[in-house]
Amino acid sequence: MIYLQCNGIIFKLTKIIELKMKPTAFIYGRVSSDKQTIGTSIEIQTDLKKAKQIASEHGCELSELITVDEGVSGFSGSNLKTGKLKDLLEIVKRNDLIILRALDRFSRGSLYKVNSIFTDLLHKGVRFYTTMDNKLYGGESSNKVVDAIVSVIGFNSAFEESSKKAALNNDYILKRITQFNDGIRGLNNAPLHHGKSIPFHCQLVGEDKSKVVVKHPKNFDVAKEIIALALNGSGLHKIIRVVNEKHNISRTKQWLKDYLKSHTLYGNCILKVQDRTQKVIYDGFGETYPKKEYILNEYYPAVCTKNEWLGLQETRKRSIKLRSEGQKYYSLLSGRQRLYCSCGKPLTVIYGKNATQPIYYGCIDQISCRNMEQIYVLNRVVTDAVTGDVYKKDTDKNSKNREIESNKLNGEITELQESINNMLKLVEDHPLAYGDKFAPKIIESKKAIEKKQKLLDEVNGQKFISSRTIEERNMIPNEIRKIKDQLLNGTSEQNLENGNKIYKIIKRITLDKNGLISIEFESGEFKACYFPIQNKSKGRRMGSFLHIFNNIEDNLYAPMKEDPDFSLVTFTREELENKKHVIHIDKINPSLLTLFSHERTIMACDKAVSHINNYLKSYGYFILKSSFAINSGLSEKQWQKHKAYCIAFFEKRGMIHKIEFITKNNGRNSILIISDKKLRLKKINTILFLNIKNYKQLATPS
Repeated sequence: MIYLQCNGIIFKLTKIIELKMKPTAFIYGRVSSDKQTIGTSIEIQTDLKKAKQIASEHGCELSELITVDEGVSGFSGSNLKTGKLKDLLEIVKRNDLIILRALDRFSRGSLYKVNSIFTDLLHKGVRFYTTMDNKLYGGESSNKVVDAIVSVIGFNSAFEESSKKAALNNDYILKRITQFNDGIRGLNNAPLHHGKSIPFHCQLVGEDKSKVVVKHPKNFDVAKEIIALALNGSGLHKIIRVVNEKHNISRTKQWLKDYLKSHTLYGNCILKVQDRTQKVIYDGFGETYPKKEYILNEYYPAVCTKNEWLGLQETRKRSIKLRSEGQKYYSLLSGRQRLYCSCGKPLTVIYGKNATQPIYYGCIDQISCRNMEQIYVLNRVVTDAVTGDVYKKDTDKNSKNREIESNKLNGEITELQESINNMLKLVEDHPLAYGDKFAPKIIESKKAIEKKQKLLDEVNGQKFISSRTIEERNMIPNEIRKIKDQLLNGTSEQNLENGNKIYKIIKRITLDKNGLISIEFESGEFKACYFPIQNKSKGRRMGSFLHIFNNIEDNLYAPMKEDPDFSLVTFTREELENKKHVIHIDKINPSLLTLFSHERTIMACDKAVSHINNYLKSYGYFILKSSFAINSGLSEKQWQKHKAYCIAFFEKRGMIHKIEFITKNNGRNSILIISDKKLRLKKINTILFLNIKNYKQLATPS
């Protein structure tokens, strides 16, 4: 404990006991259509100046995070189920404030469910402020009964309005579907517009109530060119550039990615419409109707054939997935459709603050999953797997197998369809005798056909391109062995080129949270590297490639399992799935372990401490306050994640002190300061005056 004396008054600086932070205010906005994003809708919902004023009035610090769900429905509950609002609600804490324009921005869903979610958040201490009527819900609100009544009325009005719109829209679409199936056409024998959006290669012509869907005079030929480029293996970035330079048409990568997967390319229109003849169901968010899928064959002008489209899907699986324009650095493995987390979601790259190169491959779900691994480590594992003769060559046998599989699936689908036709004939002739008996079997058979058709589509897509890729893939391992060092320490351009080569022979890479990295090759070969339980935060990653067997009958499996050392790195595929490989690093023979990380890796938390130490060297003090930390150069994420570690680090060294002071309102408050020196009162006074807005003077000991 430190005592300072000035003019006969003794001031006491005590060590840290508890860090108190102000609650946070967040801005949330939602627009359900592109029309709403134009003009004032979004601007009104994200008025920063007004939000700062509201946050200040309710004792909050306004977060830099502005959450907006664009083109997301509040009626279906998409913003609460999968939208950005869902992510926001997972991080808000007691006394935090969510600022939104009106309650219908929160949701337009079923009253009972929405009000339940809203009330539950209020019970947890989360507050809401609506700017349209300047009303606060929760917290210090004076009349909670009135608040409850107003919120119920607001949610119910929004739900009823959206329900009426949905019903009218639903009836209109069903009418157009019936007309199409009955052969009713419009101008020039073209199909009448169903009321929803149309694909890029089409346009609407005619009057409002009788518009028809026809070829777009320019975009149709552009679409055919896009398909040709994609089938030849051109990446998204190249296609976008060609279309822009040649036709002056600008599109995003995400748009192109979705367009190349669309069934509209070969003419099919797939509509999912509420079946209001069925009973209302509860989907976990609110009451709704089950949806029925309608497939309108040859509705749109076809840009390609069905087989070309299937081949395109297979080509896209093997093509590189580039990041958005302006990317400064390409990693070796991410940005393609082959690198996944064990939760099923893809891995992306994660950058550090002001970094020009990413540090980790991490699951895109960094809220509930947070699975990640060092880029260097995963690159090293894959490089060793590819250059270590674990790859088996692809041969014509695979093509023959695909042909056999295709014929088998075709036969099974035909057999199932004949069975359905026979049952339908019996039901039609004798409904009372066979109706209840055959109905479940017909449904089951239709589901089986759908599954087999999906498999058949995939096989046909593989057949479409397999003849062009087998010889090329077999040359890859030898090429990669020559550039092994380049794979680990390559430039951005080299990573782009080499990663493309790697993914011609690798089918999928999966990173498991328990330390297992699984690599599946196009040839059918499987390789796994395991990182035993260890202190991952230390940065050093020790692991071992496992010996994998298809079953225990293999001649080598038993003797390797009998060896006390090799038994810990020898497993069947089934044993891996059952997590039999999970073990602490201390139990594995060190000779079987390899260092896959750099010789020395600095932890992120140590970087935060280093940043504070550098600041102390320059200024002699550091205030433990969020805004101060961010202004000093730390990101908000760094501060929140490593705050506790930093506090423990400096507290252990006796460098954190509590300064008590008087506010301008003559209240008493305190602040925590890190310093490795004995600060003079004059210095403390200057520090507080410069950094605390409501500071008046130092307080005398209580």
